[in-house]
Amino acid sequence: MRSGALAVVVSLAVASSAAAETRTATQWPFRASSPWNSSIGSGAQYLSPLCDAQVRAENTNSLHPRINAEQYSAPVFQASSTDPLLTTYVSADPQTATPHGTAYGPHEFPAAAQEAAGTDRSLAVLEPNGAFDNETWNTYLYPT
Repeated sequence: MRSGALAVVVSLAVASSAAAETRTATQWPFRASSPWNSSIGSGAQYLSPLCDAQVRAENTNSLHPRINAEQYSAPVFQASSTDPLLTTYVSADPQTATPHGTAYGPHEFPAAAQEAAGTDRSLAVLEPNGAFDNETWNTYLYPT
């Protein structure tokens, strides 16, 4: 009898904790208990605005840090429920600008979404609910 009551209490506690933690991954990507949600404190000091320039000045160093933000990156766009529904296709010949291949979707697709420069042509579009995303590689966007 006691173990049955304990199971009910535990399941209610888990259910209420899950219900209380309503969030979207774009606004709050970690659980409330994650160390990434810890405060950094009011005494935190940030590096100078020149930090990026200082890092770029090290280009002569073969071990300098690199971030591919302009190309070979993965741009991420947030879709809204008012964005048009577009169908995506998986094809062995994506450069053919007509619908062909295996259809997936439709998905809301923001007009501003643009694939990354470079040959990877990656793109990620977060669905309006913020819980899922649609990631593509070798992406070709055509006017509708």
